[in-house]
Amino acid sequence: DDMHCYILCLTPAGKQLWLSPPMAGSFTWSQTIVLPEKHRKWRLIAAATYTAYPYRSDEGRLFILNGRTGKLLKPVADLGSSAIGFTAGDVLGDGETELIVGLRTGRIVVYDLQLRKRAQIENGSAISALDNADLDGDGKAEVIALTANMDMLIADFHPDYPSPRLQRIPLPGRYSRPSWLPGDNLKIGDFDGDSHPEALYSAHTIHEPALMVNYVAFYPMSPVEISPHRVIPYSGIKDFDWSPDGMRVVLLRSSNSTMKNNLLIGGINQKRLRCILNTGNITEVAWSPNNKYIAYIHKTTRSELAGIWIYDLHNNTSKVIVKDATAKQLVWSPDSTRIAFVSQRDGTEDIWLVDVRVKSKPY
Repeated sequence: DDMHCYILCLTPAGKQLWLSPPMAGSFTWSQTIVLPEKHRKWRLIAAATYTAYPYRSDEGRLFILNGRTGKLLKPVADLGSSAIGFTAGDVLGDGETELIVGLRTGRIVVYDLQLRKRAQIENGSAISALDNADLDGDGKAEVIALTANMDMLIADFHPDYPSPRLQRIPLPGRYSRPSWLPGDNLKIGDFDGDSHPEALYSAHTIHEPALMVNYVAFYPMSPVEISPHRVIPYSGIKDFDWSPDGMRVVLLRSSNSTMKNNLLIGGINQKRLRCILNTGNITEVAWSPNNKYIAYIHKTTRSELAGIWIYDLHNNTSKVIVKDATAKQLVWSPDSTRIAFVSQRDGTEDIWLVDVRVKSKPY
């Protein structure tokens, strides 16, 4: 509501487990993290939020909740600015999990699980996405950030350093952006199987008035050399997803020439990606955990075609699963048998499930 926000926890079947107590503030975005295995005893959940209403001050808060009950465990930390990037890991080298928040003001702040501020670093541009990984093999994670100026930052909060070390990498397709833009994503992992971590990012950039262009790129990280590895040479990328085995990527790309959207698929070392669909307005893609299907949302004025579709990668065929013009935010179940999605099919926005194995109505 206008004065409070809540966190809702549901089972995969849509049953409510708990609703958190009301938390002061009305937020336009939040991100939750289930903390690592060592904290599973309490199933701690951390949440960072931001508010971006033009008539309200820039504000953000950090919460820690009990994942079993939704109870607030610690006093809320007021961040002083909207939290846009959020990650958790041992970045101080103390063997404990820290919460790392990237703020609209450009500051990266490290908190412990008591929500005490442990370290921070200043950056002149807003932080738009965050992740952490051990890039140099010292057993301690570094913080990797994407900024509104299309830089990638690597922050090392090593306890032996008098102050955090910051390395800045200009990204391909770099354009100055006045502020954070929605849709930026950053993920660190070994995506090409070479035993070195890479950074996968997608970012909106403005290089002509009112023209939004996305980029997807891979960067190898090492303590010796940081250099561009490959940029997938396609503009107009609206969404993407990795195959579960990490060997392929599917891109949702808009075509100005045909006024249609393409689904492109291929390995990360291929020079060109294969087009598997060339159709109307596709808005989202999601690769199934069993590696067999790609779910996508087709938006159209024709009611018999609008809804959730799945593409069978073995048979190269598509079929509609749910006819629903309001469907969005696809998520596969871990066993690839169901898809959760957000819809207003009954007049109010709710989370729905559909079984993809048989013809069935969402529930």
